[in-house]
Amino acid sequence: MTATPYTTLIGSIRVEVDDPSTGQSVFRETPLGVRDGVNVLFQLQNKNIVANTPLRTYGSTVRSNAGFTVADAVAGVLQLSSPPDLNITFPFVFDYYFQWVIDADYQTWIDTATLEVGGASGTDPGSGLYPAVIAFVAAKFWARRSSDAARKAQASGGGAEENLTSQAKAFLDLSREAYKRGCSLRDDFYKRFGKRNAPASYTITQGVTPYQTRR
Repeated sequence: MTATPYTTLIGSIRVEVDDPSTGQSVFRETPLGVRDGVNVLFQLQNKNIVANTPLRTYGSTVRSNAGFTVADAVAGVLQLSSPPDLNITFPFVFDYYFQWVIDADYQTWIDTATLEVGGASGTDPGSGLYPAVIAFVAAKFWARRSSDAARKAQASGGGAEENLTSQAKAFLDLSREAYKRGCSLRDDFYKRFGKRNAPASYTITQGVTPYQTRR
């Protein structure tokens, strides 16, 4: 069997859901963390930070990549070489790029989607089924976005909670639409080859939930 063309599929999926490998841009974000003159660990408000993109502006030093390291790119944790002062010097902000989803997660979702279309995990489902695979992975993507928005809503309160709750619902609707599109594309493919649905090896039923564990 031919191995799954992960690079090709991930590239197409990133275009589909607007999650480019170069990342989404964030400018002048104040990181989360205590400025007590001692703490050197701070966290960006997004995860999956693209390598070599964070730049710090602190006082008169503008957009510098010196004075800190990315301790955990997936979690968005930064470690400063020395602590910022006690909320005196401003600005204290970062510019950076991030991805909504990392390649490893897309690869896992592709394996699941390959099962959805009747293939075997880790094998090439065939170019005719790529659109269905992409749609099934998009469903996972939007479900995660929904989950993230729902968690932020629960933690925020006030007007932000209402806005994030609305976002969570919109993302969940996109997830359900993508899943339905994947089913339609898969079934249409097999109908063209004289089969009503996916072959007998297809046994997985994917449920889309707004609450999924994030890496």
